Amino acid sequence: RVVLLDDDPLVHMNWKLAAKAAGVELKAYKTGQDLAAGIANLPKDTPVYIDSDLGNDIKGEDIAKDLHDKDFSDITMATGHAAGKFTHLPWLKVTGKEPPWA
Repeated sequence: RVVLLDDDPLVHMNWKLAAKAAGVELKAYKTGQDLAAGIANLPKDTPVYIDSDLGNDIKGEDIAKDLHDKDFSDITMATGHAAGKFTHLPWLKVTGKEPPWA
């Protein structure tokens, strides 16, 4: 099981198609509120991929920090930004927008 938080419908479509082809269970959310409700009962080591720019001045890194504070341990920023932007969060992994199993 993998979790995605991104506000872009094209990213959702790409990840869903790739997940289906790879046999991966994907839970995709567009808002931080939906994510919070959807992952409440998931194991803390569930991989969570978060976009940095979520619209309305909401930053994915703030949501990642909140998840980290709640003991989630496998958090990745799925973004077009350079990894150097997130060095202040040493526990945060950084990757591009492509699904990890594509």
